[in-house]
Amino acid sequence: MLSDTAGNYSLQVPVGSYAVNALKPGYVTRFDLSANVTVAAAQVVTTNLALTVAPRTVSGRVTDAATTLGLAGVQMTFGGDGSQAGFALGFTDTNGNFSVPVPAGASGADVSEASLAVRGYVAPANATLFDTTAGNVTGLNIALSNATALVYGRLTNSLGQGIGGIRIKVRDQNRSAFGAVGVTTFADGSYTVGVLPGPVTFGPDTDDLMRLGLLPASANVLNGTLAVGGALLANLGAVPPTAHLRGRVLQDPGAGGVAGVRVYASPQNSGGSFDAQTAADGSFDVGVGAGVYYVGVSADDLSGLGLLASQLQLTVVDGVDQNNLVLAARTVTGQITGQVTGDGAPLGNVNVFASFTVNGTNFNANATTDGGGQFSLGVFNGTWQVGLSCNGSGGVGTLGFTCVNNQTVVINGANGTANFALTACGALQVTTTSAQLGGGQVGQFYNAQIQASGCGQSFSFSLSPGSGALPPGVNLFGNGNLSGTPTSSGTFNFSVRVTDNTSATADKAFSLIITGSSAPLQVDTTVLAEAQVGVVYSQQLAASGGQGTHGWSLNPGSLPLPGGLNLAGDGTISGTPTTPGTNYFSVRVTDGALATADQLLFIVVYPMLQMANPALPGGTVGVAYSTQVLVSGGHQFTTGGGAPNGYGSTFPNGSLPPGLNFSYGTVSSANQQFVISGTPTTTGTYPFTMGAYDASGFQVSRSFSITITASTLQITTTALTNALVGAAASYPLQASGGTLPYTWSIANGSQPLPSPLTLSSGGLISGTPAASGTFNFIVRLTDGVATSVTKSLVLTINSKPRLSAPGRVAGNQFAFTLTGDSGAKYRIEANTNVANLASWTNLGTNTATGGTFLFTDTTAPGLPRRFYRAVLVP
Repeated sequence: MLSDTAGNYSLQVPVGSYAVNALKPGYVTRFDLSANVTVAAAQVVTTNLALTVAPRTVSGRVTDAATTLGLAGVQMTFGGDGSQAGFALGFTDTNGNFSVPVPAGASGADVSEASLAVRGYVAPANATLFDTTAGNVTGLNIALSNATALVYGRLTNSLGQGIGGIRIKVRDQNRSAFGAVGVTTFADGSYTVGVLPGPVTFGPDTDDLMRLGLLPASANVLNGTLAVGGALLANLGAVPPTAHLRGRVLQDPGAGGVAGVRVYASPQNSGGSFDAQTAADGSFDVGVGAGVYYVGVSADDLSGLGLLASQLQLTVVDGVDQNNLVLAARTVTGQITGQVTGDGAPLGNVNVFASFTVNGTNFNANATTDGGGQFSLGVFNGTWQVGLSCNGSGGVGTLGFTCVNNQTVVINGANGTANFALTACGALQVTTTSAQLGGGQVGQFYNAQIQASGCGQSFSFSLSPGSGALPPGVNLFGNGNLSGTPTSSGTFNFSVRVTDNTSATADKAFSLIITGSSAPLQVDTTVLAEAQVGVVYSQQLAASGGQGTHGWSLNPGSLPLPGGLNLAGDGTISGTPTTPGTNYFSVRVTDGALATADQLLFIVVYPMLQMANPALPGGTVGVAYSTQVLVSGGHQFTTGGGAPNGYGSTFPNGSLPPGLNFSYGTVSSANQQFVISGTPTTTGTYPFTMGAYDASGFQVSRSFSITITASTLQITTTALTNALVGAAASYPLQASGGTLPYTWSIANGSQPLPSPLTLSSGGLISGTPAASGTFNFIVRLTDGVATSVTKSLVLTINSKPRLSAPGRVAGNQFAFTLTGDSGAKYRIEANTNVANLASWTNLGTNTATGGTFLFTDTTAPGLPRRFYRAVLVP
């Protein structure tokens, strides 16, 4: 998924444990900085992710090995050794070029099989090596071969039901290792895999099946041989377990069972395993099928308990359970420590092991040397064989040193030591000679294997820089295979470079003679460009060999072309696609002698990538704004789990109004909303171009314009409350609209404010009135763009009221005269304690007529005495 512009993200996942990472161009993702979280039902887990800036850059080009044309949209991973080295992702542009920021320790580029599968190409057999230790790397070229044959079929369970989401593994002449190729089975179990012609081995990923509690069927891994343009139907199967392994994990004699640890049963010929968790008494039950298994306990689970586990090797027969198995777990009581050096220098990342067999039970401890070559193995009393891995990751041979014999270390109540001093082994070299390559013939398939030797591993072959060209039609693959069908005769001189896992290289010159021959008729086109609904499409098929002119047609019995497309007799596939989908078909070329050649092809047609083109609403300064533009069709990006993840965005021209921002909105399987929102700050009309692109490189853009206006400038103060002579007055004037800042003043031609009141530029009328009266004046408001408005206001200033001395009228009645402003309203209050301001009693309210009125208090008591006051009221 994509985070928002502030880096926030939200993922909905099933219950389980996850390692969460962030990816961003220009940054490095490190596995040691992964956020490891466990999510329970209805639980929300918050975790932050960290990225580091990539300090190096690797640039180059990915091309078609046959045509040298650049390949667009290819995904690559750039990384190095160790979890702290990290990795970075990159994609090629429309010309096949790439320039990717990478970690400083990056040393290899792997091409994503998933990004190639839909394009009909296969990835190199090995990673393309380079070295960024000293700085940036340029000119890194990766040549890819296109698949010219096809394996297809369906994966089903024992009930004939399709099994979806299982990776397909393949080994062909380019893929030297049996591994996943970026293709997974669909929901109905069907799959299609592009391969190179020749011998091929294929089957479903065993680990994926094991996670579903299934086992490979007997015919799960198949072999075949395919010709150019050939297709092989291969249906695969999976079955539930046919036997059980039951027993207990027991600690030191008499100590009882070990609970809560993982027991594994790993097939001898698979990297996966069947797992079970031990119960409270240490018992376990693992379902398996027929075969040879290594059965043991997770070293990670036991290490936290200070234990070391044994391992069993068992042969399982279908339908026969094995019970009462015992996996011994012994308490670690000592350490075997030491150092590994190579030619006197410490060697890190070397795998070290210690093994001990007691009473027929095998125990193994493993460790990896640190940067100083040091290691430590937890063991118990006994005679241990301590050694170093020779090959593979962590092997000394892989690091360029001679493998050494094991050492015997006896542990008896104390610790032990084993040091290893290694010497460098033979230099890397290409061992194949020109004579061993033999010769080739035009029109005939040619195949040879180039070999190399040296103590390094994972040899990768390529043409040397500045090498002459290979014969047209012949390719050199990363595993050293030199093959293809030559199309031209002659003597071809070229040089081959071998690179091992340490980035060491060796070169050797070769000469290959291709003799002339009547070239057989063949279809040269193997891959067709992707198409989009509603977009005009045109591709020219190519063929060579044969006699006379070539004519084209669909192979009788072939599936049809995508709707809207047609194949012309000159080999042009053209038209405007009408329906999305992946369409397989077989074309036939016929020469003047009526010889024919067929080729299986496919075209992927995506829905038209579209962006709605609404007239975007205008906005107002200071008022929240939000609008959406719908993007649909095309080939959406996907999450790691295959869910739709929307499109990318571009703004090639113009900019959004200040205060507005772009963000990605809701995603569905068919579309996504692009969101523009925020609070405008500046008026004006802002034209801009917004575009979208999909995972296949299709693009669409639209021109938009948003007009931001200011709200109407107005003075919102409507009246001023009366003031009183001698009492401080303060009136903050109010306004709205326009453009800040505001400036206030008395309008030209207005009467002045009553003295000594003043109006500040900030809109505050303040001061202490000195004289009573009614004062009319006009205020002016000017905003930040010189727009101004005026408003007439009235301020009434009342004089202070005066009370005459009260006089007795009759009994306890008192009368007195109030002198004030004519028409002003006064409230008469009485109090028997002037020190208590809260005890004033309202005796009534009157309006002064002619400035005075007579008030009689008919409720006055004899004692205590009363005090009177007059209060001006609104």
